[in-house]
Amino acid sequence: MTTDTPTTTARRPIAGLIALNGTLLAVLAAVSFGPGASDASARQDRSRPRGYYTMVSAKAQGIPESAIIIVDSTNQQLVATRWDRSRRTLSGLGFRDLNADAARAPRGGR
Repeated sequence: MTTDTPTTTARRPIAGLIALNGTLLAVLAAVSFGPGASDASARQDRSRPRGYYTMVSAKAQGIPESAIIIVDSTNQQLVATRWDRSRRTLSGLGFRDLNADAARAPRGGR
């Protein structure tokens, strides 16, 4: 029959927690510094530059809530949303690519 002393019993959970923390740290380092980690951020940086956003509220026809208009002036995009009170979420109303709209606009002014 073996008897555990209080110090032996207390060391087992601590040793297990230290081993678990070490394993989790190793997994975190592998995911953060692995070969695919830098490729994903580099791909994102090249495909879309960081935006500069402006947000305003506006009255919209047909809905009781105000619309929220968000303009990304760097990427020339506009998004309209509204707050849906029943679902407690933002619902999309529309999206416009301002570069495409400007390209389709007739030239010549007045």
